[in-house]
Amino acid sequence: DLYVNPDGDNNNSGLSIYQPLKTISYALAKIISDSINNNTIHLSPGTYSSSLSGEKYPLCFKSNVPIIGSGREITILDAENKINFGNIGRLQNELILKNFSFIRGNGHNMPFMYGGLWIDNIKKLVLDSLHFQYNRSYYQSCTSLNEIDSVFIKNCVFKNNRGISHMNVHNSFRKKDTYFSFVSNIYQNNYPDSTSDQSVAIVTSGLGYLVDDHGKIHGNLISCLIADNESYNFSTRPTNSGILIVGNANTTLVNSTIGNNKIANQKGGAVLLAENANANLYNCVVFSNDINQICLFDDEFYYLADSLFVYNSCIENGYQGIFDYGQYNFVFYDEATNTGKDPLWLNQGEFPYAISNSSPCLDAGTLNLPDDIELPQSDLAGNQRIWGATIDMGAYEWWPVDVEYNSTLNNVYETKLIAAPNPMSTSTNIMAKFGIQGHAKIEVFDNFGRMVKVLMNMKVEKGKSVIKWIGDDDNHNLLPPGIYYVILFQDDKEIDNLKLIKR
Repeated sequence: DLYVNPDGDNNNSGLSIYQPLKTISYALAKIISDSINNNTIHLSPGTYSSSLSGEKYPLCFKSNVPIIGSGREITILDAENKINFGNIGRLQNELILKNFSFIRGNGHNMPFMYGGLWIDNIKKLVLDSLHFQYNRSYYQSCTSLNEIDSVFIKNCVFKNNRGISHMNVHNSFRKKDTYFSFVSNIYQNNYPDSTSDQSVAIVTSGLGYLVDDHGKIHGNLISCLIADNESYNFSTRPTNSGILIVGNANTTLVNSTIGNNKIANQKGGAVLLAENANANLYNCVVFSNDINQICLFDDEFYYLADSLFVYNSCIENGYQGIFDYGQYNFVFYDEATNTGKDPLWLNQGEFPYAISNSSPCLDAGTLNLPDDIELPQSDLAGNQRIWGATIDMGAYEWWPVDVEYNSTLNNVYETKLIAAPNPMSTSTNIMAKFGIQGHAKIEVFDNFGRMVKVLMNMKVEKGKSVIKWIGDDDNHNLLPPGIYYVILFQDDKEIDNLKLIKR
């Protein structure tokens, strides 16, 4: 592993935090890694820019070299409105980026017209706890992700960016299938660049006309917020500013909130389907968007027909909030479980799209979800994802805020950790018993003392919680057999731990 600090020196070894290199670009040139032995570049807090630290953008990322910052808000990659941030060579294995921010990228000087990352034709991409802010481009302001086998984007914020699209995941005839997972992300306040009047926060795109059955894209958007995005396009065709699902894309939206997204023309909506697209909505809130909430565009050929299925969701104006431009599209709207009532957002504070305690979305969701859906442990506010009789609609679970409690020593000692089976082979269930209400974190460490997995990091009530662990790390890689230590922290104090053997 190599360590980088903007106050470091490229004449240092880079092998410890006490001898850090100065620039990420030099660390990438120096580091050697492969698919068996992944060497990581660790970034200290600070700003990595041309003027402040001599950083050289765009970066040439390397396969099997994760770049891990110290925190999304304290490790800053700043392109200073000069150029984009970088890419990786085609046909590589994987790229993992985690815990830092990309700000002020500029794609106006690039032939590929992207302001952030351009990742093309690799096997696996993981973007975890990143912040994309104030990036701009003729076309894609933050990410242009093309022909990637598997894309995982979680705990990321895309905010205040300018471009035609801000997060684009695309497949073509060169790949049989692309799979994606977007979990606990925020897409907010994005709008067009000065060179265009069109803007959409998320694009999931395959081929409208498949070539030898190639060009499909499949994936899930879970516990995400898409809000306050704008598009000024006055086209006669339907437009949107929230999420565009197009070209044989199959997208499932679960427990997501899509609100207050604006378009200038009188056609389209916050969610737009086109070119044989399919969308499934579970436990979602789609409300207060212009001009329609959801729009299906195709109107010419039956083999380009779109399909939409809506369950346990809050759609403004109910079925009337879905506008279908075509005669061949199919819409299933479950009248028994959906509602068109106002979700009664708080509309204030740090989480304005959280629901109030009188919301019709309270306990109105379903846990009867597709098999490939795995809900996060907490919502976007850090509250326990399932609280009460069942899950709520939207990206925020209602939580009884400002509850006073007394933390006594006896209550603390009631908190326990249990794992069964132990030893484990393929998976184990870890039960935590909480004696008090508070903030809990459960982490897994290997036998060398390295933290490899965060199983829980959220507010909890007094009671029990069971977490299934399949023996993987935070990057979804299966860990080798050995001894692991599971440690429970509550309110920043270590409460209990156990030794777990993985066969």
